[in-house]
Amino acid sequence: MKTRGTFIIFVLMAMWIGAVFLPAFQAPGLEITFPGDGFAEGWKKKGQPREFNRNGLYGHINGASELFLEFGFEKLRLQKYHNQYQKENTDEISIEVYRMESPEAALGIYLMKCGNETPVPGLEEQVRNTGDHYQILLIKGNCFIKVNNFSGKSSWQPVMVALANQTLGQLPGVKPRDVFSLLPKENRVAGSEMLIRGLYSLQAIYTLGEGDILLLKNKIFGVTAQYRYTSAEDNANNHTYNRLIVQYPGENDAQHAYSHVRANLDSYIEVIEDGKQHFIFKDYQGKFGKVSLKGNLLDILFNSFRLNK
Repeated sequence: MKTRGTFIIFVLMAMWIGAVFLPAFQAPGLEITFPGDGFAEGWKKKGQPREFNRNGLYGHINGASELFLEFGFEKLRLQKYHNQYQKENTDEISIEVYRMESPEAALGIYLMKCGNETPVPGLEEQVRNTGDHYQILLIKGNCFIKVNNFSGKSSWQPVMVALANQTLGQLPGVKPRDVFSLLPKENRVAGSEMLIRGLYSLQAIYTLGEGDILLLKNKIFGVTAQYRYTSAEDNANNHTYNRLIVQYPGENDAQHAYSHVRANLDSYIEVIEDGKQHFIFKDYQGKFGKVSLKGNLLDILFNSFRLNK
């Protein structure tokens, strides 16, 4: 009995330590505390925080929830604020904190949403961000954050920054691993890097076929970027092509994915050279592509202006 009692005490102590030291919004049962009234002059909370889980996300972002779920969305917490000195209902800002399953998942959804990155001045932490006086997007650790200005008034941007600063300090700062190390750096267009994790993120970039054609199953990440050609003529015409690399758990998984792609290509794609380890195709735009099997990797070139064998 003494041994059992000691074990129970040990377990309870471990649970207490976890409850105290795990970061807010990451540990079960703990929630992020949004900045209170007066975080900026004249600004107060409007209502209570709202929370959305995986089943309820569709009710908040109708039409985009599939992409979040594909990348590994877990929970959303949202808080609105209003300016007590203004009468217009549009004088509101909000902050949304999306907890994703990993820093890589947060990075993936950020890159899908950010467009051409324009870092916002005034942020106290060196986190990846982009935005303007309408909306600021940020990532820190496994969280993707949106700060929205519903009025669009440029004078509210410092308030948006203050709200972001006071929220960022509560979030864990684990950085994503270097997922883009699989992509060659030479001739890569800076800022064109993106992640995919299933059919919705792939379709946002290119259509190879229907469904989860690369067999990513919302678990395996693919990395993609644009590349410049080496010829002066192509560079003068701003010609680029894309490259997508997927690393599978094993060679058999990659072989299965390669066979699945080859058997389920979009009807508008014409295979012009076929093989066991690669095939070359032409798409409906008349551009070329190549799918190559290399061990446990699929290396896919597409949107190419010329045939590369």
